[in-house]
Amino acid sequence: MLKMTSVMGNAFCDNASGLLEGRRCGRLRLPRTDLEKNRMRRRTDGGNDVAVMLEPGTVLHDGDVLTDGTNTVVVEQLPETVIAARPLDGAAAPADLLVMIGHTIGNMHRPVSVEDGTIYFPIQAESEIGVFQGLFAGAAGRIRLSVEERVFRPRPGADVRGHD
Repeated sequence: MLKMTSVMGNAFCDNASGLLEGRRCGRLRLPRTDLEKNRMRRRTDGGNDVAVMLEPGTVLHDGDVLTDGTNTVVVEQLPETVIAARPLDGAAAPADLLVMIGHTIGNMHRPVSVEDGTIYFPIQAESEIGVFQGLFAGAAGRIRLSVEERVFRPRPGADVRGHD
């Protein structure tokens, strides 16, 4: 079993060739919810048994490079089901619409990501699609909802755990 005890850097943010040069790597494919865990046991894509034992408070990110001093594993975040909320008013979406969208998603304690004017948030079950369609019914004709599978990265600094 490999015991990964530290994060060397991130293959997307740091010099990936320098981090991975001369190392045999495995991929550790994880759902977003596992990225907050600092203790877990999983298998790499190559079938190696890996124990992740990081300092408390460590949060993993897509592309993090883990090591045990000899072996290297790259974290790969798995895609998940998200709803994409696209204001139909384009880049100049009115403030009242954006506030309503933010208020509705926030009341459901969902993390958000905003890319190119589209607001993304994860769902746990297909039945939630109807719930959100109902919650956004007052904005009919002003917003388009669609369901996508994608790697979801919450807005940095956002509290994704909700209320205690």
